[in-house]
Parts: sequence; structure tokens; C-alpha cells
Amino acid sequence: MGTGRLVNFSKVGVCFSSTKALKVGDRLRARLRLLTEGTLEVSSRIVWTRKKPNTYLYGLAFDSVQQIRP
Repeated sequence: MGTGRLVNFSKVGVCFSSTKALKVGDRLRARLRLLTEGTLEVSSRIVWTRKKPNTYLYGLAFDSVQQIRP
């Protein structure tokens, strides 16, 4: 369990930042609250990582996306 901050969003994946260390290939389930899309539940995998001074950036590719609230 953890939290992250959404950096950008597309139909195929997201970039987010977190202080938690993760690895390429790790699988994640997440809930995203977006103004235009509502709340989405996504299943995804980490496809890239970048270490920043106080955080990590991650690129996720979606395996599935389900809208759970409009």
C-alpha cells in the first residue's frame, strides 16, 4: 500500500512520483481520480523508473482500466 502523485496521464499509461522504491516489472493496482474521467481502477506494470533527489518517477503501462465512478 502506498501513495503517489500523478504527473501525467494518457489512454495507455501514466507517469507518477512516489517516495516508495519500486522496480521495472512490478505490477500495481491503483485508483485514479480524474476531473474529466471520474474514478478509474487500473491494473498496470512499471515499464521505467527514474531516481530524483527526493523521490522516484515511474512510468506505468495499463493492463486494464475500469471506470468505477462517473
